[in-house]
Amino acid sequence: MLVRNTTYHPIGKNIVLARNLQFGYIQRIGGLAEIPLAERWYSGGSTSNRAFPDNQAGPRDLETGFPIGGNAMLFHSTEIRFPLIGDNLRGVLFHDMGNVYQDIDHISFRFRQHTIQDFNYAVQSVGFGIRYRTPIGPIRADFSFSRMRRGSTALPAPISN
Repeated sequence: MLVRNTTYHPIGKNIVLARNLQFGYIQRIGGLAEIPLAERWYSGGSTSNRAFPDNQAGPRDLETGFPIGGNAMLFHSTEIRFPLIGDNLRGVLFHDMGNVYQDIDHISFRFRQHTIQDFNYAVQSVGFGIRYRTPIGPIRADFSFSRMRRGSTALPAPISN
């Protein structure tokens, strides 16, 4: 199940407040022992939490550090969109919050990890983006910052022989 709600609110001339809320949940049915990796939720990148590279947010394998996805997702994004130069160059200030969680019972609004193995917390990030409208479609660049406690984004070191 994936539920999305998006709204746009004009604030004065040429300024728009946009927000997006997403909730996703996967439950296994039948004889599957667990949800396959390819079917799980992943987060990070330009369409979810912009403080992470593509698919790098959320639960990870504790030995290798690789993303393993989750069975639940809760994500909220707020943007203020405004003109910069002319009609084709626009700016965006944004705040992203949320994460992919191990399962629906682990959804949390905490903003900090309890331990290095805890990935069930809501990551927050803020940033600035530039949008350029071209005849074949928009070009965008987003720059994001996530203030986290020291070590909270560190991954376990891979085991080497």
